[in-house]
Amino acid sequence: MAELQKGRLKVGPNDKALSPDEVLSLSIFQGLSAKQFGLQPGAVVLRKFDREEVICQQGGEGYSAFYILTDDDLANLGNVGQETSEEAVDSSTDDDVKDSPDLPVKASVFVNEQVSPEVSHSRNGLFGLLARKIGGSGKSQNNTTGKSSRGKVKHVADMYAGELFGEMACLTGRPRSATVKAADHVVVVEMLLNILRMVQDNKKNALFHQKRVEAIYNQRALQSHLAQFPILEGIDAQTLETLIAKAELVQLAPGEILFQEGDAADGMYFISLGQIKVVKKSPGGERIEAYLSRGDVLGEIALVESGLRNATCMAGEHILRGGDRKPKQPVRIELIKLDDATFRWLLEKETVVRERIHALIESRTKGDDVARTASLPMSGAYDEQGIAHGQKLMLIDLNRCTRCDECVTACVSTHEDGHSRLFREGLRFGNYLVPASCRLCRDPVCLIGCPVGSIHKGATGEIKIEDWCIGCTACADQCPYDAITMSVREGDQPDAPIKITNNPIAVTCDQCNSISDGIPGCVYACPHDAALRVDGATFFGS
Repeated sequence: MAELQKGRLKVGPNDKALSPDEVLSLSIFQGLSAKQFGLQPGAVVLRKFDREEVICQQGGEGYSAFYILTDDDLANLGNVGQETSEEAVDSSTDDDVKDSPDLPVKASVFVNEQVSPEVSHSRNGLFGLLARKIGGSGKSQNNTTGKSSRGKVKHVADMYAGELFGEMACLTGRPRSATVKAADHVVVVEMLLNILRMVQDNKKNALFHQKRVEAIYNQRALQSHLAQFPILEGIDAQTLETLIAKAELVQLAPGEILFQEGDAADGMYFISLGQIKVVKKSPGGERIEAYLSRGDVLGEIALVESGLRNATCMAGEHILRGGDRKPKQPVRIELIKLDDATFRWLLEKETVVRERIHALIESRTKGDDVARTASLPMSGAYDEQGIAHGQKLMLIDLNRCTRCDECVTACVSTHEDGHSRLFREGLRFGNYLVPASCRLCRDPVCLIGCPVGSIHKGATGEIKIEDWCIGCTACADQCPYDAITMSVREGDQPDAPIKITNNPIAVTCDQCNSISDGIPGCVYACPHDAALRVDGATFFGS
């Protein structure tokens, strides 16, 4: 099906893009409607893997998730289309292809224990994140051993028919945390993010949703996230397993309070998704002390010292466009909680963690962190404009800017479509203009709601919009900062998987990652060094 080759899920010689009826015959999708799958042919693709073949690889882009078909799924699929039935049965009639954990495994999970420097990412937060691991995604063209290019490869788990995997990277936009390869002949369906969200929200499929999706997600969130916190780096493997068994996944809605100043301390928290806003009482009201992000920890001071919370912590939220509205589908904030007893056990068990915790407390109460937060311009505008959310926030220093418009001209000229990704208008913060341009949010709400999965994160975390966009404006409506515009499409798109003739296309800044060495043209072209791309929290907190 050549018309699907422009889609993210390419269809190889042994693959098949499933029709809506074929999709609905599979247990994981039961309860959904054919209309939901009709907008994007190729959003769900059947793939067959031979023994030892890589299904997805550690470090690759996590834009999709996988479901291992059961015998019942294969039979149901065969009742819909004979061609698919013959292909599926041909690859899965061995005695060992059964939906039972007592029989040989369907797929094996491997991790490379050494971080690759080639794809390491800059550290965030107080401790910073561990460097991302290496690899690719999809069917491997040159690696069928499950090995990454560096480090020791370790077999960590097995999976069976009926299991969902790859969903953590798909939902969070992080690289794949492990390599998965077929231990036997395996038939899977690969699905895009928008389809995975349908599965998550599908309350009609009560058996799968309640007993599988949530349980699988919660367990893997603990396993994949907790192991990556720098404060736990180097601890004993058995200790980490105990923490995973005792930890609790906590989910908050934007703006929801985690705990309040003066509350009795009941545990320590690790931030795995989103941001936490730290607020303290002060004369005349409350003061925002800091924003904490993925990779940071909180709640340790009260456990070690007074036993009472010394600040209020709440889930960060986008207060959009001067406060006039909020996202239609806000992202969730996730934390991992260690209760008081587990926290104290950890400090007693692991000397290195105890030393790191005490160093962190000293920093936050006496040293660098106090100086950092004290200088933050925590006005209402800082919070309302979402300054701390931007990892590559666009700023124009109005003391230097001569209004020559070279930044906008450079933006237009460096993109072949002639559409500007930068508009020199927006709110002001101090002596800076914050123009309407993608700021690479830590929790990008623009990714939520696309009916055809055309918006996603690129290899370096930038926001990408593919050319099969249907111009529905969902991403533009979700964006808090007017950073996505709808532009006239240049000509027809005859090779697109859906008819999009005469439809507009969504356009947003990708910080020039797609066309150059990653140096934004707007910044490079400014003759007065007035244009900046900065991490909002770091820049204004330093």
